[in-house]
Amino acid sequence: TANRLFEAEFFDMERIEVLRGPQGTLYGRNATGGVFNAITAKPVLEEYQANATVTVGNYDSRKYKGMLNVPIGDKIAVRVAGSYLEREGYATNLVSGDPIDGRELYGVRGSVAYEPTDKLNLLFVAEHFEEDDNRLRVGKQLCEKDPVKTSFGAIPITGADRNITSLGCVGGNTPLREMRDRVNTVGTSGGGLGIAVGLLTGDALPLPNFPDYRAIESAFDPKFYSEQTHYTWKAGYDLTDSLKLTYLGSYGESFSLTQEDYNKIAPSVAFNNVPGLFPGGVVPDPQLGASNVFRTYDSSGGESEQTTHEIRLQSSFDGRFNFNVGGILVDFEANQDFTNPEIGYYVFSNSLTAITLVNNALGGAIF
Repeated sequence: TANRLFEAEFFDMERIEVLRGPQGTLYGRNATGGVFNAITAKPVLEEYQANATVTVGNYDSRKYKGMLNVPIGDKIAVRVAGSYLEREGYATNLVSGDPIDGRELYGVRGSVAYEPTDKLNLLFVAEHFEEDDNRLRVGKQLCEKDPVKTSFGAIPITGADRNITSLGCVGGNTPLREMRDRVNTVGTSGGGLGIAVGLLTGDALPLPNFPDYRAIESAFDPKFYSEQTHYTWKAGYDLTDSLKLTYLGSYGESFSLTQEDYNKIAPSVAFNNVPGLFPGGVVPDPQLGASNVFRTYDSSGGESEQTTHEIRLQSSFDGRFNFNVGGILVDFEANQDFTNPEIGYYVFSNSLTAITLVNNALGGAIF
């Protein structure tokens, strides 16, 4: 599935394997860069086990991890493990005054092992992960502003033609660590539409940026949500002392949704008054609310579902010859339903709403 490895905490691990590439023989998907295997601990028969750890730190950080292994007779064992992490954000939203880029997430895993005979072993694992906090999806924007041009060569550029001469940001002249500008909104689609409907006459972000990388300006705090549920079942049978047959199946589903101001900068220029359409420059935006300044944000969401079936026959003969043969079936579906505001990628701007309202007022004359 579309896993949540970049969000989740690792807990109750048996071992970590890092294999150099290529690894196309066993894994069968041309893993030319190698393979990273995170092997979780499995239930242990005939043995009680338990552990717990607590970690605390600055930014009000708290991390809890634990495991409990319980045998049931001499053929069944159950293992339950979990992890919880919470901390305040490393960054600050200067508009709301709130700490942002914090974390609150948990993961839980339950597994059952059953070995009815010396030749047959069965395993079932169920796990769930969830994160719901104000984590930033992308960091602060750095820019070397591309100014509006007044001429090209010896040819003057005048009037509205100047509004198409900026790329917003330009690179190559200033080291990244020294960039203190904000994007020239004239060079963006949202800023250009604001000019087209009369709300803006130029750049909405003319002031320099502030150097603190852990501070942003946003009309609302970021939202970050993701979850994943995964089931795995496995059966291994020793056909002989040298031949082992293994079946491995899985089912998983994943969902994520993040929303934030992708500019992360509060405009310093108010919208112009547009009588009859936007009195006082106020645009009534259904997603961003009524405002008389340039506002933008994006929403990125997706969900997926996957089922796999794998079968392998492996040998362990004495001598130089051994083999590993098998097959795998994967059914993966990713939902990109663009009628659902939580699925797909969307960009929202009150200037986009403004041009739509103008188009509606003109009876669809624009588009």
